[in-house]
Amino acid sequence: MMAGRWDSFGQARNEQVLTATWTQERGVEVESSDLPDAWLSALGRIGRDLHLCQYGNSIERIDWVAEYEASSGGVLLYSRVTAKGRVPSGWGVSGAIARVVDDEETVAAVNAELVANEVADAGVAWPYREGDGFMSPRLINGVATWTDKGQHHVIGSLSDTPASAHILKHAVRQHK
Repeated sequence: MMAGRWDSFGQARNEQVLTATWTQERGVEVESSDLPDAWLSALGRIGRDLHLCQYGNSIERIDWVAEYEASSGGVLLYSRVTAKGRVPSGWGVSGAIARVVDDEETVAAVNAELVANEVADAGVAWPYREGDGFMSPRLINGVATWTDKGQHHVIGSLSDTPASAHILKHAVRQHK
């Protein structure tokens, strides 16, 4: 991992362990990472689902920076979201944090919630199913899953679900 950083008061700051970007055109692009492969796979799965199920506006770009918190072993995933026609939001993180040693499913579920919260703060409902509203990430039987009204979809597979075809068409209509 990268050397520790210090703030202007001489306090230790967290170590930056990842920089990445998501766009509609290119998906997830990792600039640098000191994280295990489970983290990169989980971020890729979240990125696949970001292409779908947006409501109210659309996401143009998400910038990510992750920092390792030595005291807890956790990794804080900060997101800066740019919605169509808007300036980028500020860097934000809200919710639980995954540990650097967690498995891919735990990392995907925890970080899907963090990303969804920041996307919502930027004025976009994601992931959203027409008629049902927001889907929420959960860890069900050890699998990172989107849930809504009793339906479950593995995170990273929304484009494989029958409802996604309808959701995709709805999202395309909104972009026109």
